[in-house]
Amino acid sequence: MVIFRLVFGLLLVAGILCFAMYIGTRDDRWRQRGLVIVKWTVLAGLGWNALGLGLPAVLDEVLQMLGTAVVPLCLTLIGMSLAYLGWPRTWRAVLGLVAAKLLLLPTLVLVFAHWGLGLTGMPLGVIVMMAALPTGSNALIFAQRYRCQEGETTAAVVISTLGFVLTAPLWLA
Repeated sequence: MVIFRLVFGLLLVAGILCFAMYIGTRDDRWRQRGLVIVKWTVLAGLGWNALGLGLPAVLDEVLQMLGTAVVPLCLTLIGMSLAYLGWPRTWRAVLGLVAAKLLLLPTLVLVFAHWGLGLTGMPLGVIVMMAALPTGSNALIFAQRYRCQEGETTAAVVISTLGFVLTAPLWLA
């Protein structure tokens, strides 16, 4: 059991490293390997959870430590993508998407949640802040997976993250 759990954590790390190699080399074999590893690891994890099996404390600590590396690794991958793809030539669409994500979406959620669902106070604040968050790195993963507007998506992630610094106080008020 412990060996299975350890392998599960290491496979997730191996999948992330495969995607990093794909971004760095553009070799399709790395992308395919990463997809297969992550797909089967997630399915195994779902099955493990469905069976109600827990993790030993030592392994749980190791996996939590590996989990803390996810955010810096995602930021590194975004930087690598930006260095490889460069900034997009057309900014209008990117800025429009970022404005919609940071301003329009939270406004719509605020209106619907407050007047449609009757939420107030902390629950309303939480749901609006969730809607106001910048574009996540998953959007970049999907863009790279389907090879569609990778440069624009990378720029949207970077610009929306920087823009969130300016718009977050609006939604916190």
